[in-house]
Amino acid sequence: MTLAERFKKSCKRKGSDSNIAQILFGIYIFAMVFLALVPLFMTIVFSLKTTEEFHGDAFWSIPKTPMFSNYSSAFLQILPNMLNSIVISGVVSVGAIVLAVLTAYVFARISFPGRAFLFSLLLSLMMVPTVLTMTPTYLTIINLGLKNSWAGLILPFISGHQVGTIFLFRTFFEQQPLELFESGRIDGASEFRMCFQIAFPLALPIIGLHFINIFSATYNDYIWGLLLIESQEISPLFPVLKQLVGRVIESTGQLGAEYALYLMAGIPLIFTTLFGLKHSIGGDSSAGMKM
Repeated sequence: MTLAERFKKSCKRKGSDSNIAQILFGIYIFAMVFLALVPLFMTIVFSLKTTEEFHGDAFWSIPKTPMFSNYSSAFLQILPNMLNSIVISGVVSVGAIVLAVLTAYVFARISFPGRAFLFSLLLSLMMVPTVLTMTPTYLTIINLGLKNSWAGLILPFISGHQVGTIFLFRTFFEQQPLELFESGRIDGASEFRMCFQIAFPLALPIIGLHFINIFSATYNDYIWGLLLIESQEISPLFPVLKQLVGRVIESTGQLGAEYALYLMAGIPLIFTTLFGLKHSIGGDSSAGMKM
């Protein structure tokens, strides 16, 4: 078949297989990727500019003398509070997932009276908007004497992620082969052992993805850190980000350091996402299950 005949044949395709549809899909994907990357590219460009280049016609131009020192200045300012956010988000993610795995396993694999009713009661909490529970949670933290402490941040975050995580993990656990758990019981394995040696490894794909979601949500949180933490030394990153921006501009005199600080604030999320996706894919392959 000649090239002209192949082209005529491809033109006769209909729907999404047609050449016109494929070209339109390609243009659409390219446009979406371009629009998503333009803000990131401009932030990188601004982070390398000198203060003088922010004024006049040079605002949209590529920096003539890149100021890489903006990143070192931003790193010194952002590091303590970034480490606070990483530790808090890590503890919340691990704590929320471990508790949710145990609870979801109980609802999925252990029969007891009232199981369906209790699970329905748990799911009913998903219909309550978060904003309605903010004031009672805040007053509870105050009455417990946990204001201006990491415990006051970590405990509400862990409890707040339980309902959706339990629902997700319970659905996944119920799809796992029942024969594996029956074999474990015959061999004398306890429920706790089967939970963490059978159910947990098979659930690594969904656990990895959900770890990313919990870590990102906690790391990006602004409200609770602003309400509960009064000391900047123990504060998460984002509630004090504006103050750090003012400090780095005041110490360096470079407006580009502000954008460098914004870029560095997202570095933990990049590494966490790569780590979570890697283990998600690896867990899917090792489990040998069809998701």
